[in-house]
Amino acid sequence: MLCTLARGSKEVTATVVLRDLIGPPFDAAQAHPPFTNDFAKLPVHLILTPYDLSLYTDHAKRCTEAGRFDMAIADLTASINACAEPNRHAPSNMWQFLFRGCCYVQTAQFNKAILDLTDYLSIVSTDPEAYAQRGTAYARTMDLTNAIKDLTQALHFGTTNTFVSFQLGWAYVQGSNYDKSIIPLTDFLKVDSTNGEAYTLRGIAYARTMDATNAIKDLTLALRLDPDNAWACYYLGLTYEQTGDYKRAKEFAERALNSKGCPPELRGDIEERILNYLDKEH
Repeated sequence: MLCTLARGSKEVTATVVLRDLIGPPFDAAQAHPPFTNDFAKLPVHLILTPYDLSLYTDHAKRCTEAGRFDMAIADLTASINACAEPNRHAPSNMWQFLFRGCCYVQTAQFNKAILDLTDYLSIVSTDPEAYAQRGTAYARTMDLTNAIKDLTQALHFGTTNTFVSFQLGWAYVQGSNYDKSIIPLTDFLKVDSTNGEAYTLRGIAYARTMDATNAIKDLTLALRLDPDNAWACYYLGLTYEQTGDYKRAKEFAERALNSKGCPPELRGDIEERILNYLDKEH
């Protein structure tokens, strides 16, 4: 997560990844028509004619269940390429683009995922899972405008994947829309009340909107869940500075500086703050 931390005329930009955003998880069985279950007919090394499309897709499903998304992509690509236009983009075949797009997300091939999922959504425009997956891909390519748009659509169309709310909150914080991040992060925490990353993000949002009471509450909870959370320590220090409690601001600034996860680009700013806190304590 990129955070720009303003201090007078000075700005420090630091990068932290709060969560690997590859996801949210998808259910391959819901991405396309039912598969045949007769996997015994599949050879160990798939040798198929271009027209054995059901075998390609059956094998792709088996690959996803084994975590071999790269092999699933190869099978789905073969199946898609075997369909001549206009049948390739016929509504009955579009599930393959959704399925392959999800696999691209899982293998961090986000631009390819966006292309497949856009093709799918051009035909099936109300699928919350597709919006969730494409929103993930946009988030990972730092296209925050489209990420927020897609993740909002996923929620609008009734996704049951609660991680979408986390990602939407993350995207809002990333784009400095702190006030808008609070609602989706609160929704996420209703179902995952022990997620330290979500408390950190919401705490940052509260700190940035000058709600010191809730910022301290959330960041303290985040530290209980992960005592080495550098960002929670850093923002607790900033929040206590806002309230004029320089002793505690210094305490958490030092914890942030000494934590294993302290970003190198923050160290100079933290060290300068600690010196200023010492001056103000005296």
